[in-house]
Amino acid sequence: MNKNNKAILFIGFNDFRDFKRGVENVILSQVGAIENRDIYYIYNSKNCFEEYTYEGIKCIGVPGRMLRYVYPSILARKLKNKYKNVFIHSHNPLSSLFLLYKSDCLTVHDGLYYTRKYLRPKISYIFKLLEKLTYKKVKNIHYISNFTRSQMVSTSTKSTLIYNTTPIEKEIKKVKEIKPNKYLSSKGRNFFCVRGIQRRTRIDLLIDLAKENKKNKLEDKIFVAGKGELLEFYQNKIINEKLTEYIELLGFVADDELVNYYKFCDAVIVTAESGEGFGLPIIEGYLFNKPVFCSKVCAMPEVIIDKSYMFQNDGNAIFNCINRYNFNSEYYYSYYINNYSNKVIQEQYKNKIYKR
Repeated sequence: MNKNNKAILFIGFNDFRDFKRGVENVILSQVGAIENRDIYYIYNSKNCFEEYTYEGIKCIGVPGRMLRYVYPSILARKLKNKYKNVFIHSHNPLSSLFLLYKSDCLTVHDGLYYTRKYLRPKISYIFKLLEKLTYKKVKNIHYISNFTRSQMVSTSTKSTLIYNTTPIEKEIKKVKEIKPNKYLSSKGRNFFCVRGIQRRTRIDLLIDLAKENKKNKLEDKIFVAGKGELLEFYQNKIINEKLTEYIELLGFVADDELVNYYKFCDAVIVTAESGEGFGLPIIEGYLFNKPVFCSKVCAMPEVIIDKSYMFQNDGNAIFNCINRYNFNSEYYYSYYINNYSNKVIQEQYKNKIYKR
């Protein structure tokens, strides 16, 4: 028996070394709320079994689809033999379904049925059944927004609402101040957007906004950080429509670069069509005391500071929404600190999930 006698096993998807946003961000914020436990993390490896330690977390990568659903039970069994108390916190609903033990907590970012009915509508009913079965295999459900809860298949399992926070808060002090010229347009206002370049994130709306700015002879520029399958397609579209002075797709942006873009921009824009269970760039904008404008969809209406900062998904509507505002307000940062800071969210994890 281990001298600590306590462990927590996180079941996720991706390697911490390659992914730092989305699910992985939430797991790291939950780790920050845990005291006096050995922490393990199992994820989907690309090629082979691998083990390493990341920020005190013992990480285990497992290859192969079937093995990914079998090995969590093997590891859980090993840990239960080694420790007196093992808390299983899953972020992977299918792994929870096939686990030989009940997960103590399942964090739901977007329900299985909700995501699959858009991606694979013909067989979405299968995922509806799988989601129902999964909830019977967990003791507590943590959902990241009321919108996410509303899209989940109906369940009587005990559930807890805790919003997300951002790891960028810890990165700010580590980043060296860089001359702002690189992060600013030479003339007009600068808008920053962090998005995966996918259909659901509606990058086309930002291109439409760039056209509106050009038509109205505004010298504003939009910087978009993110990668995805449509990156090259939209980059070519921007070049062909002669909009390079008005919008730039940056591709992958490292954390230090990300911090500086947030720091030196005038405002943040978040566009989406579906699949936005929370809206992380919204609170990151507030962390840097910036106004944030976003689509009126998914969970974003419950995260935004005021619904007047929201727009319908139309280039002209975005243009009109943005140009109604004076950008000199100073209360965005306090809104972040009081509602979404690392300290506030981690206290909720401690009291609502781990201590209980």
